[in-house]
Amino acid sequence: MAGNTLDHMGLAGPTADLVRFLVAEHLLLSDTATRRDLDDERLIVGVADRVGDPGRLAALYLLTMADAESTGPLAWTPWRATLVRELVAKVRHVLERDDVGWGTAERLTARAEGIRASLAGEDPVAVERFLLRMPRGYVLSVPIDRVRIHHRLLAPAVGRHEVRTHATEASRPAAYDLAVVAADRPGLLSMIAGALSLAGLSILTAQVFTTDDGVAVDLFEIEGAFEPEVGEERWREFRTTLRKAIEGRLSLDHRVREKRRHYPGPQADVPVRVEVDNEASDFFTVIEVGAPDRLGLLFDITRTFAELQLDVHLAKVATFGGRVVDAFYVRDDLGRRVDDLERLRELEDALRGRLAP
Repeated sequence: MAGNTLDHMGLAGPTADLVRFLVAEHLLLSDTATRRDLDDERLIVGVADRVGDPGRLAALYLLTMADAESTGPLAWTPWRATLVRELVAKVRHVLERDDVGWGTAERLTARAEGIRASLAGEDPVAVERFLLRMPRGYVLSVPIDRVRIHHRLLAPAVGRHEVRTHATEASRPAAYDLAVVAADRPGLLSMIAGALSLAGLSILTAQVFTTDDGVAVDLFEIEGAFEPEVGEERWREFRTTLRKAIEGRLSLDHRVREKRRHYPGPQADVPVRVEVDNEASDFFTVIEVGAPDRLGLLFDITRTFAELQLDVHLAKVATFGGRVVDAFYVRDDLGRRVDDLERLRELEDALRGRLAP
C-alpha cells in the first residue's frame, strides 16, 4: 500500500526508500526494546544492520514515538520509552563507530576494575571472592552502582530458607529495582513471581544469576500493580509470603487462584500465542508468550518452565491494555539452548493449556 501511494504521489529516490523502510520496520525498535536482551551485542549489531545509517535510525525513532503516543498512554509508558532510548543509543554507537566497542574479555576486565573501585574500603579478600563467585553475565551487565548493595546482601552466609531483599527507586520512571537473594532451588523464580503478584507488585524485567556456591541473585524491575508508590508494608508482605513458600508452609498456586477470583477475568478475545526463537541468541532459547492479562500470569508461565526443568535467565514483560507479551531467555537443565522439538512442543502445549482464558 505504501509503495502504491508513493507511486501515485510521484515520489521516488531516497525519500521513497525511506518511507518504505519506515513502514516495513515501524515496530522494530519498540518490539526489540521490550522483548529482547539489550545487553546482547549480537542483537544490537543485528538491529544496526537492518537500520543501515544514523539518519534512518533517527527517523525510525521519531516514528516509533509518534506511533506509540497516538495509540495511547499504555503504548508509550515511561518504562517503554526509556527502553527504546537505550536501544537507540546502543545502535547509534554501532552505526557511528562501525564497531561494538571492546571485546568481551576487555570489557570483563574493565568492569571488574570498576567493581573493585566501587567497593573500595571493603575487605579486598572479600571483594575478590565476590568477583569469583559471580557469573560472568553479572559482571558484564549489572550497573556498578548496584553492586555494593548486592555485595552486602551476599556477604554473610545465606541460610537454606532465608530470604534477603533490597528495593530502591529505579533509574527508569515509576519503577523500583528489587534484588532478591536466597539459596537457589528449582522453581525459585516462579515462587518470587507468585509472591510479588500476591503483594500487588508487577515484574517489568528480570535477570537471574546464581553464584558458584549455589546462591540465587535475582534482579527485577518492579512497578505497583495498582498505584505507583510502593511502601515498606508491601515489601514486607512480599518477603513473608516468599519465605513461607520456600519453607513449604504456603501454596502459592492456591493463593493466586483464590485472589484471582476477586478480580475481573482475562479478555476472552485475546488469543494465547507461543513462539520459539533459537536464532535470537547464541546461548539461550527465546520463548515469546502473548496472552490475555490476568493476576498471576507471570507466576503461571514461570511455573510451567520450572515443571519442564527450564531455567530462565532473562524475562521482559510488556503490557498493552488487556494483552501481555512476555519474552523469556531460557536454557535446559544442562545449560544449553532447547533444540529438542518434542520438548518444545510439550512446552508450547503446556503454556497454551495453562494460559487459556
